[in-house]
Amino acid sequence: MGLETDPKAQRPDTIDPVPTHGSVDHDAAKPAAQEQRHLGTLDRKLKSRHVQFLALSGAIGTGLFVGSGQVLSLAGPLSAFLSYAATGFNLFCVVGCLGEMAAWLPVPGAVPVFAARYADPALGFTLGWNYWYQFAVGVPIEYLGDGALGRFLAFWKVFIQATFSYGGSEMVVVASGETENPRRNIPKAIRRVFWRILLFYVLSIFLVGLCVSSKDEKLLNAIDASAPGAKQSPFVIAISNAGIKTLPSIINGVILTSAWSAGNSFFYASTRVLYSAALDGKAPAILRFERFGVPYVCVAATTALSSLVYLNVNNQSAEVFFWISNLSAVSTLIVWASVSYTYLRFYHGLRHHGVDRDTLPYKSPMQPFLAYFAIVFCLVIAFFNGFDAFFPGKFSAKTFLPPYIDIPIFLGLFLGYKFVKKTKFVPLAEMDLWSGKAEIDRLEGTWVVPKPRNFLERIWFWLA
Repeated sequence: MGLETDPKAQRPDTIDPVPTHGSVDHDAAKPAAQEQRHLGTLDRKLKSRHVQFLALSGAIGTGLFVGSGQVLSLAGPLSAFLSYAATGFNLFCVVGCLGEMAAWLPVPGAVPVFAARYADPALGFTLGWNYWYQFAVGVPIEYLGDGALGRFLAFWKVFIQATFSYGGSEMVVVASGETENPRRNIPKAIRRVFWRILLFYVLSIFLVGLCVSSKDEKLLNAIDASAPGAKQSPFVIAISNAGIKTLPSIINGVILTSAWSAGNSFFYASTRVLYSAALDGKAPAILRFERFGVPYVCVAATTALSSLVYLNVNNQSAEVFFWISNLSAVSTLIVWASVSYTYLRFYHGLRHHGVDRDTLPYKSPMQPFLAYFAIVFCLVIAFFNGFDAFFPGKFSAKTFLPPYIDIPIFLGLFLGYKFVKKTKFVPLAEMDLWSGKAEIDRLEGTWVVPKPRNFLERIWFWLA
């Protein structure tokens, strides 16, 4: 692959467009520009620990610490536990799909690129913009941290709250284009997702359900009054009920820190997805501008949307963020369903081109059944989460639009791009599985795998 003669092989932290001479005929036949266009010019300097903590920070925010109080008050401890467990399993299915594709081809943003290559360019366009505003509106929601999701009225709403809490857990895949040794570190991070779901969500909801009643006056009063900060958090209420005076303030600090961290992770992810869409020609070319490994124009665009946080200064902010958070949660479900569908196309594309999945850097378990499950689960929850709007006397713009507004937005983007650009569904025979892969193959042998020198380093390397 030219490692001995390429002077840039000693600089694995960056990807520069170079001619590749892979053994696969598909690579040799493609122009250099096509081969490199999805790789971008961002630095590959994120180490394993960075990827692990990025995924962790994206998963743990106000959705868990504060939003879980609304779930508990509405559905009770058992339903809250079951909804978080079921949604967590769905997330495990989606992340497995993403991880297999990203380990094969770790490019910036990843999701819209995979959709355009394996399914339809119109789907890539739609996911690029949908994913961007999903992450971007998550930034002010995390920074606000005041339970602005509002009170949900039915069990399906509990699933929406759980989905909002889990949103961002796939952050590790978005970072694959800037990750050092991605074919080692991405699968490693993906395998940790199961334990993050089990420990930080399912177990936490189970324990807090044992400690706080769904009819606790402090919890209900805080929700009814739209109390700011962490006063709606069942974790704080549990400690307060136990009579521990200092610890609730410490937990408040933890919640504030996690909200800030999650907001930063969403901000990072939204800029990289937008950058990926620009590389693929699905967004204005000016968004490709970067210096020092930072896509500054994407940062500016995301900052403009994230400035919605200042809506908190007026009395109607809770209603505004009820709309925004519903948009984010339903968008997450539709994106996850689309990702799972894209994976099915990738799965059948590998089979059509004679690629054995056992040779992949990461092989998602129980496929394609998990992908089918994720599609059905996401679409059912997305379509039925607003059913209470159809109760007698309940139908209004306020009850109908928040649960369903993202569906026409998604369809409008998809059908509009398909009509204007006249895109076609990608046949298996024409599926582009190879562009950019040879460059990743070339760099793969240049990264040094750290080896633990003692017992403490062995534990640290396992964790991070």
